[in-house]
Amino acid sequence: MPSRSNKSEEYIKVCKQEDIPERGGIEIMVYDYEIALFRVEGKIYAINNLCPHHHSPILHEGFIEQCAVVCPAHGWKFSLKTGKQPGNKAGVSTYPVKCEGDDVLVSLPKAKYSF
Repeated sequence: MPSRSNKSEEYIKVCKQEDIPERGGIEIMVYDYEIALFRVEGKIYAINNLCPHHHSPILHEGFIEQCAVVCPAHGWKFSLKTGKQPGNKAGVSTYPVKCEGDDVLVSLPKAKYSF
C-alpha cells in the first residue's frame, strides 16, 4: 500500500524512480485511482490510466510520441503535461508528481481517499 510522505500530506509515495522505464509507462493503483506513470527525458508524469474511449485501463501500455502517450487500442493521443488530446480537446486527468530521493510521490484529490 502506498504511504504518505512525511514532508507533505498531499503527496503519496507510489514507487521508486527506477521502476519507471525511460520513454515507457507503468500502471499503479492508489486507493480508488488507476494511474499511469511515465518517464520522458528523465521527467516523470502521472495521468489517469483509463482511456476515455472504452474506459479501459491501458494507457500505461501506450507508446510515447514526443511528450504524449498514444493509446495502444484506439490510437487516441494524450499530452502527458495536460492530459488533453490534440486541438485542446478533453482528455484524461493529470496529477502533480514530485521526487524525493529515489521515491516518486503523486498528489491526488483527497475526496477519493478511502482509508
